[in-house]
Amino acid sequence: MRRNTRTHSGFSMILCLLVVAAPARADIPRSPRTLQTDPPLNIVFLQDTNSAVTVFQIIIPAGIRTVPGNLRGLAFLAARAAMEIPSADDVKKLMEMGTQLSSWVEGDCAVLSMTTLSDHFADSLAILASMLNRPLVTKIRLQRIREWMQYRERAENDSPRTAVMQAMVDHFLSAHGYGGGGMGCEATRTAITRSHVINHLKKSYHAARMWISVVSDLDAEQVQKQLREQFKLTLAKNPPQPPPPATVSCPCAVSPAGDSGRKLLQPLVAWGMALPSLTAKSFVQARLLARLLAGGPGSPAWRLRDPLGLAYTVDCEVKHFLGGGVMVVFLRTGPQQVARTCREMETVFAELVETGVSRKQLDAAVELEKVDWRRRLQPKRETAWRLGSFAATGLGIDMVNQYDLCLDDLSIEEMNVFLRGCLSAQNRHRVILGVCLDPEEEKQ
Repeated sequence: MRRNTRTHSGFSMILCLLVVAAPARADIPRSPRTLQTDPPLNIVFLQDTNSAVTVFQIIIPAGIRTVPGNLRGLAFLAARAAMEIPSADDVKKLMEMGTQLSSWVEGDCAVLSMTTLSDHFADSLAILASMLNRPLVTKIRLQRIREWMQYRERAENDSPRTAVMQAMVDHFLSAHGYGGGGMGCEATRTAITRSHVINHLKKSYHAARMWISVVSDLDAEQVQKQLREQFKLTLAKNPPQPPPPATVSCPCAVSPAGDSGRKLLQPLVAWGMALPSLTAKSFVQARLLARLLAGGPGSPAWRLRDPLGLAYTVDCEVKHFLGGGVMVVFLRTGPQQVARTCREMETVFAELVETGVSRKQLDAAVELEKVDWRRRLQPKRETAWRLGSFAATGLGIDMVNQYDLCLDDLSIEEMNVFLRGCLSAQNRHRVILGVCLDPEEEKQ
C-alpha cells in the first residue's frame, strides 16, 4: 500500500507549528504574599508549580554601601564567609541532594541564595540555618576567599563591558558610597581582618532586618512548617542599629577621564547617565528609557548599526540603588569609526533632548518592556531576587504584579521630562576602551 506522503508531511508541519506556538511554560500566577512565622521573620512567598524546585534567598541590608571605602570588599567577604559549609559531611549531603548555594553583593544589600529540589528543601534548610547561626570565620577560610576575590577582580577588569560599567558607577556614585566594586582591590582586601568580618556580621546579619524570599512549588503551609521546624535562627533581642552609609573614600574607585589606552580589535564606546534615587516610578522610568534609547531595531541609537553601519552592537544597561543609579549605552565599533560613532551618538542625544519621544514610540516601548519583564521573571531565581529586593528597598512585593500598571500610568509628559533630565549633556559621561581618540579627529 502506497503511503500518503503529502498527508503525512502536512500533519508534520501542523505539529511543528503547534510546538513552536506553544509557550515554553505556563504563566506563573503572580500572587506573592507574606508569611507569618514564630519567631517572626520577614518572609515573602510565591508559589510556582512549573518545576519541583525551591529557591530560597535571604536579602540583607549589608551591601557595598554599608562598609567604609578603605575596607571595600568586606561586604562580599562577609557574605561568602556566612555561606561556608561547616563540614565535609554537610558538603556531601548537599551534593547528594543537588542543592546549590551562592552569595553575592549589590550596592545596598547582600544576597544569600539556595536552590534545591523541593523534596530536599527541609534538609537543605537545616544545614543552611546551622551555617548562619555559627559562621566559620577562620583566617584560613578568609584567605581562601580573598584569593578567589582577587581572581574575580582580575576577570572583571579584563572584561571591557564590566570595567566600563564599574567606571561609570565610580564616576557618578562614589560620593554616595557605591564606588570601588564588590570585590574591592588588593589594598582594601589586605586591610580587612577577621575582626572586621565578625563585627560586620554582628552588626548587619540580624533576622529582624533580613528579608527572606521563597519561590517554590510547595504550598504556603508546607513552607511555613519547614521554616518553623528547620530554619531556627539565633535572634538578637536588641539588634544594633544598622550602620549608616559609608563616607570614607574608596581607593579602588578610579574613574577614567574618558579614553583608555587599552587596545581592542573592536573598541567599546559608552555613555553613562546618572539616575535619581530608587523609587517605584524611577525604577520603571529608567528601564523604559533604556528601551526607548537603545532597545533594538527602531530605537534612536540603533541607527548607528542600521543604516549607518557604524556599530556592531548597540545596547543599554541600568544599575539602580537607593542612593542613585547609572544607565549606560554600549556601542561596539571599528577602530576607524570611533570618531564618527561619537559624533552620531551625540546627535542622537541632542535630538532626543530637543524633541523627546512620540506617543507612538512610547507605546511600542511599553509593550516590548512588558513582554521582556515577563520573560526575565521566568526563572525562579530571578523572581525570588526581585521579590526580596523590592521588599528590602521599600518598593513593595506587589511591584512584580504592578510593573505593567506602572508602565501604563506613565504619561508622555512625565517620560519626556525624565528623558531630558537623564540625557542632558551635563548628565553624561563618556568612556572609550580600545583606542585613544584624537579630539581634533572627533571634530571633523
